Amino acid sequence: MKLSAVVRRWLKVADPTAITALEALQRALGYGRAIRGVSRSEVIAFSWGDGASEGTKDLERLARETNLVFNPNKHFMEIRTGAEPLHPGGNAWVLVYEPGDGADLSDAVARRRLLTSPPDAVRRGVLWELDLEGSTETVRSMAEEIAVTRSRTSGLLANPHHQRIRVLDASPTAADLAALLESDREIS
Repeated sequence: MKLSAVVRRWLKVADPTAITALEALQRALGYGRAIRGVSRSEVIAFSWGDGASEGTKDLERLARETNLVFNPNKHFMEIRTGAEPLHPGGNAWVLVYEPGDGADLSDAVARRRLLTSPPDAVRRGVLWELDLEGSTETVRSMAEEIAVTRSRTSGLLANPHHQRIRVLDASPTAADLAALLESDREIS
């Protein structure tokens, strides 16, 4: 049985990147009050085959004893495994990632023997948390428009030339995020 775990971390202070994105979306791209808020968090997904790891315990120890996934001076953090949902804000979520991003962390964890068993894969991405006004269909459509940069006046959160994008309708689970981050195909 495959085990997936995700560390989600976000800044303790106001995130200047998210603030800038909100301002650009409301003013420069003309969304105005239809966008009530934008937040951003980093997600790091760990996957093990055959459930070889202790999952949450291992990652809590990794976070406590190293600064590879979490700096307690600047980040808040949550760890979820399997079907446990993460608790990001907003009503629409955009996952942006580059295939293979996280391999350096995987190598460091394996080389330094920081977990009970080394993970088969470590992947990372950015989870944009959007608070949008409107019906479910309107929210989904607006999130898709906002997610992919198509021109100087359309889209903002991801560059489709080298990043993968996934718009999520529901708060993602650890298993969902791990599966998406491991895929190398474009999803939009």
